[in-house]
Amino acid sequence: MKRHRLVVASILGLCLPISASAEIADKMASQSWLWGQGIFLGVLALGLGIWRPWLSLLPALLGLVFLLSAWGDAHDPMFAPALQRELGTNYVLFSYVTPLIPMLVAAAIIGTHFWRQRTGVLPPNKSLERTREG
Repeated sequence: MKRHRLVVASILGLCLPISASAEIADKMASQSWLWGQGIFLGVLALGLGIWRPWLSLLPALLGLVFLLSAWGDAHDPMFAPALQRELGTNYVLFSYVTPLIPMLVAAAIIGTHFWRQRTGVLPPNKSLERTREG
């Protein structure tokens, strides 16, 4: 019975360093997930912005939360060295770039909206469809 416990304890002891070698990477989102959430929020901002330009700010605010979260992870004195060592510099770069997608889409939509109103290129509440009069 004691020998059985020793064998089990030895096997568990050998497995511990393997599971502890990825302390940070297994808790972070993958690069494909980061790109997926950035593209999804960008498309959502575009869809909402076409309907009402100010609604594109909602996904942009969520992108800002993700950006601040990534900034906090990358600048934590205890967490950042392990993050750099396990996931690399590209991961930190992608975690900064992907939340910017919905923010850039929202800025483009709102900027286009204000430009249209100011220059009169496309006055507000005018349809692009042809009418009998025009």
